[in-house]
Amino acid sequence: MSFVKRLWLSITRRLTKSVILFLIVFLLGNVLCASIAIATSLGALQKSFMTQLGLKIDIVQDEQDNYLDYEAIKESIDGLLDNINSMAKKNYFQYNDAQFLMTGFISENLSFSNKYLTNQFCDKPGSLYLYGVSESQFVDANEKIVEIIEGRYFTEEEITHAENVILLSDKFTYKQDEIKPGDVIQLERVIYDAKLNEFYRESVNYTVVGIFSKVQTLVNHDSYDINNYDTYVYLPSTTLFNEYSTMKNLYQQYQGATDFTNIQLKHIKLKLKHINLKESFEKSLDMKNPLLAKNMSGKSLYIINTSEDLYQKLAVPLKSLENIAFFLRMSSSVGVTVLLGLSVFIFLKDRRYEIGILYSMGQRKVKIITQILLEVLIIGMSAITLAMFSGQKIGDMYAEKIVQNEIEANQYVYIDGYSQKELLEEYDVEFSISYIINIYISGFTIICVCSVIPIAYILKLNPKKILLQ
Repeated sequence: MSFVKRLWLSITRRLTKSVILFLIVFLLGNVLCASIAIATSLGALQKSFMTQLGLKIDIVQDEQDNYLDYEAIKESIDGLLDNINSMAKKNYFQYNDAQFLMTGFISENLSFSNKYLTNQFCDKPGSLYLYGVSESQFVDANEKIVEIIEGRYFTEEEITHAENVILLSDKFTYKQDEIKPGDVIQLERVIYDAKLNEFYRESVNYTVVGIFSKVQTLVNHDSYDINNYDTYVYLPSTTLFNEYSTMKNLYQQYQGATDFTNIQLKHIKLKLKHINLKESFEKSLDMKNPLLAKNMSGKSLYIINTSEDLYQKLAVPLKSLENIAFFLRMSSSVGVTVLLGLSVFIFLKDRRYEIGILYSMGQRKVKIITQILLEVLIIGMSAITLAMFSGQKIGDMYAEKIVQNEIEANQYVYIDGYSQKELLEEYDVEFSISYIINIYISGFTIICVCSVIPIAYILKLNPKKILLQ
């Protein structure tokens, strides 16, 4: 009798036991397949998110160090920017932009209004936020945080030559009138004492080249403060530093003047051209720079955030689903291994005489092991294949119920301008190639593991003793 024929007869001759073995694997396989479907889809969601977003890197000032002395860390900032620029020359980035914030300027006639505040005048120190950008298509525009609704962005020439040009939000008015591109507005350099008595005042003309609007669906912050993009006055960073130097020189000329001018490096925002450049970027970035080096308490002045970190924050509601999937996978794997191991052991114990006869006929151990293992694999993998379809449906229904609850609880949550609800809505348990591969690898491994021990036990038996029993 051929090997294949004997293999087939061994399965069909003991049909009841074969069906029992099939049902055990199928029932527990459904749980296993459901958990793998959920976990695989979570991985696919992260991959899809990273593909759409790209690998963004944000080197941002620690919120606990809001008032760093720029002069004290200027050398470190210059060193970090030189480090970034050297990578930019090697085409690491799709875009990169260093953003500086300066306060200290005022404008008597410039006011801000929204649904909460009307006519918030920018006539006191610290009431006007000048945001210097180093790229014509600066990062807030690239990331769709703000968008131009009238006029244009800066030109490379305006940035290079430090021209007096600005971008204003549509929430600003000048002398109570709507501002249009081409309008000239005045900002004031004012030197005060501690009681806000004026020592010196000088008006500087700036040309409005564009009007922008904040993308409300991304950033839903409306009060007049530094967290609201509507309150930003964008200008070239070269112009910003010229103004900073001018103000510092003026302060030195007036004894008793109180320095209200402050400049900070708020962000260096980067986007790598390809995710594969991440390792090269990490090797090239000078982590010994005092801004990035960690102190004794394990903290640094500037923190490096990536879009991978952003995904982890947004995907917090999915963590419970991930934990459940892990628990189900572990418990079902253990359950399948134990029950299938016992079933195979009982299944083989009744075949001791058959094994003894095969030994007496001169069959090699390897051939007998192969036959028994293939029998279990055929039954088990058939059950796993069927469970693959039903398990995916079970996982989909279960995950959909949990995700829907999380969407209702987190529909108004935004993190760094990205909606948690939108990410959750993208999650879907799919029947994918990676899911199929994971199922077959897990199923094959479990079946082989739980078959080895019973087979090894049976084959240790002495053929003569088996036949004499």
